[in-house]
Amino acid sequence: MIGWVNNSVECFVRDTFGDDVWASVVDVAGVGKGGWVSSCPYPDSETYQVVITASTLLGVTPAQALEAYGVYFVDYVTQQGYEKLLHTLGSNIAEFLKSLNNLHLHLTMSFPAMSAPAFKCMAVGPESLELHYYSHRPALGPIVVGVLRGLANRYWDLGDKLAVKLLRGREDGTDDHEVFLVTYPYKEDLRHWGTDPDLLQRRFTMTPETFYSLFPFHILMDRQCCIVQAGSALTRLFPELAFGAPLADIFQLRHPYIALEYDTIISELNNAFLLKAKATGLELKGQMLPVPLLPPTPPGHGNPVAAARCPLATAMATITAADAGGAAEGLLFMGTARLSGLDDMRHHRLFLSDIPLHDLNRDFVLLAEQRQAEAQLKERFEALTLELKQVNARLHEATRWLEEERLRSDKLLYQMLPKQVATVLKMGAKIPASEHHEATVLFSDIVGFTEIASRCSPLEICSLLDELYHHFDTAIEQYPELYKVETIGDAYMVVANVTTPCANHADLLLAFAVRMHQEARRVRCSLGEHLRIRVGIHSGPVVAGVVGKKMPRFCLFGDTVNTASRMESHGLPGQIHISNACYSCLRNKDAFLIRERGNISVKGKGLMRTYLVAPAEQESCLDALSRLSIHSTPEDCDRDRDDSSFTCGPNPRASYPSSGAIRESPTSSNPAQHASTCSGNIPSTSSISSLSDATLGRFGGVLEDRSSFTTTICTISGYNGGPLDSETLPKYRGYLHRKGELSRLSHGSSIEAAVGFTTQGGPDDVGGFPEEGGMKLS
Repeated sequence: MIGWVNNSVECFVRDTFGDDVWASVVDVAGVGKGGWVSSCPYPDSETYQVVITASTLLGVTPAQALEAYGVYFVDYVTQQGYEKLLHTLGSNIAEFLKSLNNLHLHLTMSFPAMSAPAFKCMAVGPESLELHYYSHRPALGPIVVGVLRGLANRYWDLGDKLAVKLLRGREDGTDDHEVFLVTYPYKEDLRHWGTDPDLLQRRFTMTPETFYSLFPFHILMDRQCCIVQAGSALTRLFPELAFGAPLADIFQLRHPYIALEYDTIISELNNAFLLKAKATGLELKGQMLPVPLLPPTPPGHGNPVAAARCPLATAMATITAADAGGAAEGLLFMGTARLSGLDDMRHHRLFLSDIPLHDLNRDFVLLAEQRQAEAQLKERFEALTLELKQVNARLHEATRWLEEERLRSDKLLYQMLPKQVATVLKMGAKIPASEHHEATVLFSDIVGFTEIASRCSPLEICSLLDELYHHFDTAIEQYPELYKVETIGDAYMVVANVTTPCANHADLLLAFAVRMHQEARRVRCSLGEHLRIRVGIHSGPVVAGVVGKKMPRFCLFGDTVNTASRMESHGLPGQIHISNACYSCLRNKDAFLIRERGNISVKGKGLMRTYLVAPAEQESCLDALSRLSIHSTPEDCDRDRDDSSFTCGPNPRASYPSSGAIRESPTSSNPAQHASTCSGNIPSTSSISSLSDATLGRFGGVLEDRSSFTTTICTISGYNGGPLDSETLPKYRGYLHRKGELSRLSHGSSIEAAVGFTTQGGPDDVGGFPEEGGMKLS
């Protein structure tokens, strides 16, 4: 198939079903990705593959797809500028189909690689005809049906009145070509359509000498298709065209697709004939006519000069009539050389003088030279267009890939620098430092990191920090107002209200600090211990800017940064230590369980009033509130608190407000009083096991913590069970305080909160358990 046909198939799919369907067809079929050049030949398998793939994707049979394409093909040819030509092919359907073969022969001049089908009309009547379709390509009969219906709608004004039926075909083995029965409304001009029955009675009276000079490309044959006479140009080019030579030895019949025999040629007189020389490839296009072969002209008649130039004139004397005074039957091929241009003339050793003056082939050859130049320019343009499409496709793919890479690189860059800062730096500009009058800064570090580092390999430390910071980084993505500044060793630094303005910056950062403690408890070091962190937060003015040219860093400067670091270093394990400035910036203090720590001495700052937030208490109160919300009566709420929680303070209900907000937990200025009131809250029937359950339920412990916690209490007290009354509990607290063992316990903060005791102070006269009464911690 030539590329022009494949392009029409592409337009059919695009216009009918859309560009997406065509893209799918190309991907599945694996052909046509680069397009086709109109005049270039392509394997038929590509066209078949496209049709089969399209029909499969559309859920139709290939025959249905081809028939629909045939209907579309008529419109496509019209859009390509052939409308006037199609309107002038014939006055009726029979003449139109007869001239269609001539149109195909004409198109082969523009598309030399084109192998066109042939049509033959037989049994033509006023209401029907038989259309014989010849093609070396199988299974394309449905296209003919579609084309006929398209022509009926657009050019013949028949609409649905034209019907096409397959009578015989190659698929069922009934014939070597397809035969269609075409029916239509009654046409009077087709009632006598056909060959003139008196044609053979007309006399051919021109002398061979005259005919020889006037038509240099004619061939006269007898009934056996042997040469009787040939034109002057042919005898010069083909000396083998001698009298009696079979025409089939010198020429082959390219059109129509029939045998080079008298009877078959007679049946195809309505078609144009195309002969091709076997030796040189010269093509002769013309018409076949049956003529009588008369005896030669008597001596003294005719043109003696022409007779001398005609080598076959004397051979006519050997042709005898079939009967006395009769004439033999012969065939006359009237044609001319089929030339594409001047180069073709030179190739076949022809000259303009060989073409008679009455032959329009003279003008056509000259026009064809210009037409060929235009066709070559068009072909180069199409090839360039296809190349540009391929380049654009590759460019589009490269652009898409570059865009993906840019997004990935920008995402990585925005993780290292704030987006607005990185955008300015990418444009080559220098961003000045900016002042922020109120910001909140957070620092955190790992409790006991030095000891952990001494017991683990560097690779394990690196893996530990990577896992911890991965949890932190994932959590901070839920807080877009916060910005992670940097990590130094085990220190993690976050700021709020710098990169993104927000009024509740202190609240957001404190909520994130609580989340950090949750995430840290999910991480274990290589020794199997849960990680604990301490967090410090301070609010105040800062200056933010980018420092450095290579590996630039976004840094914060100011006393606020130093103070936040001091809050972290002076904080308690598992606690959030906030300054009074941060406490003042909180807009919703009731959302957190804040405990005043009092005035503490801070290095380089003197006495500072600070506060503590215990993330474990924060979580347990939220859990308690969620449990309270599902009870139907106040009595159920009281029973739930008495059974499953352990509350410090004289009134157990005071720690859980009736409203949805969480109040600050009260603190006692007298540790002894605080301890005694705490012991009064423990029922006399409480045991070590119940104390473990209550404490872990209160502070968010997990199942494995219960066993470790209970074992710790039993180890210190020497108890394996039994009641833990108001007399033994103060001794247990005093023992912890006096021995200073609280910080060495893996669950020290939970025990400390459970017994209502803090490391900030306690009664010195509280007695402890005797050493012989229990096991002493080593």
